[in-house]
Amino acid sequence: MSQSALLSTPPKTVFLGDIAKYEGQTVTDFFAVAQKQFSRKRDGAAYLTLRLTDRTGQCEAKMWDNFEACADTFQAGDVVKVQARTAAMLHQIETEDTALALLEFSSGALGQLQATTAAYPGYPRRVEITGSEGTIILEQDRIVAINLRTPYQGPISSEVADQNPSTSSPLVSDIRGHQSAIEDFILAIEKGTAPMCDGREGRKSLALVEAIYKASGQR
Repeated sequence: MSQSALLSTPPKTVFLGDIAKYEGQTVTDFFAVAQKQFSRKRDGAAYLTLRLTDRTGQCEAKMWDNFEACADTFQAGDVVKVQARTAAMLHQIETEDTALALLEFSSGALGQLQATTAAYPGYPRRVEITGSEGTIILEQDRIVAINLRTPYQGPISSEVADQNPSTSSPLVSDIRGHQSAIEDFILAIEKGTAPMCDGREGRKSLALVEAIYKASGQR
């Protein structure tokens, strides 16, 4: 599913738990893509294999024809659905100072995004990733906790955290993050390789922000 299709999906009517009853019929509905893989037939012709999921089950699907353009519009793990609310909760401004979003990924995972400039005195930017095997926590782009079912014995980030007061000021005083991105881009040009974050990956962040605004009813 492309990033432009993050929103306004109609209610589901077909579920994978009872997909067998639609055998021999054409089905049109929305499903999460948990896995995407290119394969080849015996004659060498390529095709696309997808693992589709919803809350009732999963199934394998194949695209035999004209799949190249479609396959480039999404990756397993992309955000496919957004519910959001934004508001000016504290400041007398024309835009929002608080945003909340519930994200659904193509793998079926759920995420929650919270952003605000209304929480005094401002706190570190934080990312928490929790899965079946444990939790990893980052603050200011630095790993501060690793709690796994199988104990992790390696080191945790030792470098100094990003010092930008991003929750209380728009000023960028610590340029290390920008510097690393620029240095990687220059190195990619010099060596003819792909940067760590190319234009397509960078566009996903912008598409997500646009989807959050649209889902919240703002433009």
